[in-house]
Amino acid sequence: MNSEIDFNEFLRILDQLGYSRVERVDSLNEYSVRGGIIDINPSHTSHGIRLDFFGDELESIREFNVNTQLSLNEIDSFSLSSGHELPLDENSIGLFKSQWREYFLDIDERNVDLFKSISDGILIDGYEVYLPFFFKEMKLSSFIDYIPNLELISFSNALEVANEYHNYLKERYLIESNEIYRPIPKVEKLFLELETFKEYLERSKKINLKDKSFLFEQKNIFELISDLHDTKSAKNFKKVFIATNNDETLNEVQKIIPNIELINHAEDIKNKSFYLTKQNNLRSQVLDTTLLLHVENIQSFNYQQPVVSDETKSDSLIESINFDEGDYVVHESYGIGIYEGLKTVATSNHEEEFLEVVYQDNEKLFIPTRQHYLLSKFQRNNIDHPLDSLSSKKWINKKKKIKDKVNDLAIELLDIESKRSISTSIPMRLDLKIDADFNNSFPYQLTKDQLTCINDVYKDLKLIKPMNRVICGDVGFGKTEVAMRATNLVAYNQKQIIILCPSTVLVSQHLETFKIRFKNFPYLIEGLSRHKTVKEKNNIISNFNNKKIDILIGTHALLNSEIDFSNVGLLVIDEEHRFGTKQKEFIKSKQTGIHILSLSATPIPKTLNYIFSGLKDFSYLYSPPSNRISTKTFVKVHENQIIKSSIQREVSRNGQVFYVTNDISQHERSKAYLLELMPNLRIGIAHGQLKKSEIKQEMNAFSTGELDVLICTTIVEMGLDIPNANTIIVDNAHRFGLAQLHQLRGRVGRSSKQAYCYYLIPDKHIPKHADNRLEALSRHSALGAGYFIAQEDLELRGAGQFLGEKQSGHIEEIGLTLYLSILKDCINQLKGIDDKNKIDFEINLGDKSLIPEKYLPSMTDRLKYYRKISACKNVEDIKKISKDLVDQCGKLPTAVKNLLYDAEIALTATEIGISNIYLNRNNFLQFKFIKPISDENFKKFMELMNSNLYEFKLNAENKINLKLKSNDARQQIKSFINALI
Repeated sequence: MNSEIDFNEFLRILDQLGYSRVERVDSLNEYSVRGGIIDINPSHTSHGIRLDFFGDELESIREFNVNTQLSLNEIDSFSLSSGHELPLDENSIGLFKSQWREYFLDIDERNVDLFKSISDGILIDGYEVYLPFFFKEMKLSSFIDYIPNLELISFSNALEVANEYHNYLKERYLIESNEIYRPIPKVEKLFLELETFKEYLERSKKINLKDKSFLFEQKNIFELISDLHDTKSAKNFKKVFIATNNDETLNEVQKIIPNIELINHAEDIKNKSFYLTKQNNLRSQVLDTTLLLHVENIQSFNYQQPVVSDETKSDSLIESINFDEGDYVVHESYGIGIYEGLKTVATSNHEEEFLEVVYQDNEKLFIPTRQHYLLSKFQRNNIDHPLDSLSSKKWINKKKKIKDKVNDLAIELLDIESKRSISTSIPMRLDLKIDADFNNSFPYQLTKDQLTCINDVYKDLKLIKPMNRVICGDVGFGKTEVAMRATNLVAYNQKQIIILCPSTVLVSQHLETFKIRFKNFPYLIEGLSRHKTVKEKNNIISNFNNKKIDILIGTHALLNSEIDFSNVGLLVIDEEHRFGTKQKEFIKSKQTGIHILSLSATPIPKTLNYIFSGLKDFSYLYSPPSNRISTKTFVKVHENQIIKSSIQREVSRNGQVFYVTNDISQHERSKAYLLELMPNLRIGIAHGQLKKSEIKQEMNAFSTGELDVLICTTIVEMGLDIPNANTIIVDNAHRFGLAQLHQLRGRVGRSSKQAYCYYLIPDKHIPKHADNRLEALSRHSALGAGYFIAQEDLELRGAGQFLGEKQSGHIEEIGLTLYLSILKDCINQLKGIDDKNKIDFEINLGDKSLIPEKYLPSMTDRLKYYRKISACKNVEDIKKISKDLVDQCGKLPTAVKNLLYDAEIALTATEIGISNIYLNRNNFLQFKFIKPISDENFKKFMELMNSNLYEFKLNAENKINLKLKSNDARQQIKSFINALI
């Protein structure tokens, strides 16, 4: 640090080392430049490296979190290695080309994209297959070559596994060796030879797992710990280490083993048999007579779980909605155009950035960044959707007609709300001890969003007004736990709970889950579905009506007039988007004071309508559980090799596969087809036309790992939780709905393993609307994308079945966001609420007030910061933005300081009704008020004028002209406004 380094020379070195220059560092071996800040993400460090330069002087070196882009701590030094896994200098590429040409004598290199890209010094996906050509004699080394004296440990079945994998590689080579567009070398060139592997095995220490097999049986983790302590199983181990992520589990384990030794470091280990520790980065494993059991990582004994901090998400839900150049957008006042990015506009005495939107006949509109809220994304059905014209009044007339029609819908929605608002419910009383006891039985750590949602629900349940809340969260993000906490509170208050599920499979799963979670509580839980006999069904209804059953979980069978709802305190609607209005209104009509909690990954359009119009409360689970990884999503044409390789890859890592096709008549044919590709697969079939016992048998076999592949319909779409299934193949994906496909994708990726989803289509010529759906899923593949998919689904399919064809057409014409904005305005107008209090504040002091492109090159990030600045509610918010900018981009340029100071002025100026501050040519600061100056303010003006501190003039146009008396106009403005306040 504090040493002289040529800034530009250092950038040249990064290029030579093979680091890729990007606007924002997201991946390994990338670097970015923002002002005097250089961010680097080397492959050999845990965090990114941030260098803060002042000219050519390196002032500080910091580690930073690549996900949040925020600095972590200062360090004294750093080292850099090559930015490529391979040397891509002239000599290395020359060796690659000569050896490749000599090996593939009969292949035309002009047809091989991989060869051409590597020859140009670019590594694309799949380059690893050509690794041998970079080394003399095409010989690769194994890690054992580098550490020859390494002590090797092997399982007793290692040779058997190696033989199977070697045969699999040879089979893959036979299939792909004739490929002229991507020729591959022989197996022995890429992989360790089997004979060499056998030599390593001979000198390795063997571990026999036969007497440890009980560890791999499907059972509750706490039962397993109890077994280890109470039975002879523990005699297989001299030491047992139990690790966990959270305090609740620590307490639970200490209840099971009261004398367990709690340790923090290796030196704490004594002569005892059982130890307990709180650790994240551990994997469950067996080593000879030692067992390490990580409670949260028990799903896999051979997989290292990545650690994900609470700070993984740097952007909030709102910040994630951004525009890209070329996006269709809609402006409230001017209509539909194409967003062309940010453009700096300079006048004779002022410079700032504007959002540029192009309209019909290349007409351009420049929108100040402070008015970004007037723009929203427009999802078009038609690829050639016409643009509006700035010189025509068609948009204004269209918007007025739609507003008149939307007003009718607003009246209808308010009628629903008024009926609900006169209903009352019994406020729920919270017993802290009962609540804590139940919470402590949860074996995982709640995410921040889960805590927020639970607090929201608890607040609702304590009110006399019936709750009507939607919990929106992606599949596997913990919606069920929120519902369980609510259930516990309501059951404690001696009210009954109904859990409405869309499928018998989900009923069975919830029944099992609820019984496990409530096993220490005196509540009777039952399930009701079409699979119950008439006698069983009548018995359950009778017990529920007699208040013997506390929690009833069921399908549409619950929508039964024979059921007495008078004591029902809570209705939980799981997978809310699968139920129609009539079904949900049935129970509400029976008990108007019932609390309603809806759970959904992709809310239906009508629910979105209620949320945006304020008729339903809304909580969002945006943060994924710890260690969750986004599912990799592919849209592929149906090919044997894709199906075979994807299934073989999953099965080879002891995983399982969903193969989804809704054509039940083709299930047996699909099974025969898969067995022809891979004869040793264990395949099951599940669909709704099977008997209950058959479905249960197949599902149990799959969940316990007895099957490799489950061929099924969308029966598995809802709520099924099998962490070991991490590949899903959806055949004829173009025939499924958007929300349906998203739900199916959510069946995998429910553990820490990388999951894969393949949407297969017959060929590339599928209907445009289907192509739009699949493209949306590929785009929204990140964790937590369900809400955005719901919005896009509404726009793509029009929502006619929920809102009526007229309202659907309105959405198509003006876009969802503007439609909902108009709806909300209509509702507020009918309620007599003035929601137009926001003042469009403008300040122009004849200087630069913007984020320069050189300081923050990413246009997307600049727009994000403009949005953050305009959303600031207080000075502390502005200071945080200033701190983040300094951290990520370096010292603030004058233009950014001006921008932030202007935002601070806006906070106080708008409080007293000032809409515009302008420095005119006569060196007067002109203040414009949106309304006539009040008597109170006029009195203050007179007092200030008499004090001789300020020289100003009042005029009849709600304006004040203040004489500029210092070089710091902003400080004078701030003092003047503070004097008025």
